[in-house]
Amino acid sequence: VFDVNTEDYLEMSPVSGRTIYALCSSNTAVTESQTKGLLSSSLTTTVSASYIFFSPNAGTFSSYAASLDGNSSVDDQGSWYLNGDYNGSGGNIGTYGDVVSGQTMLHSFEYVAGDPANDWRVIGAFLSSSSSTYNGLDGSIQEIILYDSDQSANRERIESNINDHYNIF
Repeated sequence: VFDVNTEDYLEMSPVSGRTIYALCSSNTAVTESQTKGLLSSSLTTTVSASYIFFSPNAGTFSSYAASLDGNSSVDDQGSWYLNGDYNGSGGNIGTYGDVVSGQTMLHSFEYVAGDPANDWRVIGAFLSSSSSTYNGLDGSIQEIILYDSDQSANRERIESNINDHYNIF
């Protein structure tokens, strides 16, 4: 288990990821406007970056639950499955409250062809282009799996395998 506060993250060599499975929890009940970063392709605001974050209960972010989008010229799109159930498609998906604060949940993300625009380099945070601060997950990551190919045909089997081991849903 990788416990991630608002300032911790893991930096790594670039890893491609079109299909992503993340078993994690995040403190989304907070009322500050800091989003909760899961993955990012960059730790700098000077380049286009792909990211995945969960929305806190505050301001403009409380209108959706998860963002698969990116900053600047990046316009990533994909589908999000939560604990095995389809939860929507697009860049900003779901409704605040879908990610239950502090509860370990399985998040499955499937990007459309050509996305994400960048390889993943950071687990547990992303750098906000608006404030130049690191937005950490503020939770824990039990498992994260990245595939560089479309795994939509295998999604149910992969989710079932993860659930059989962790007994999440």
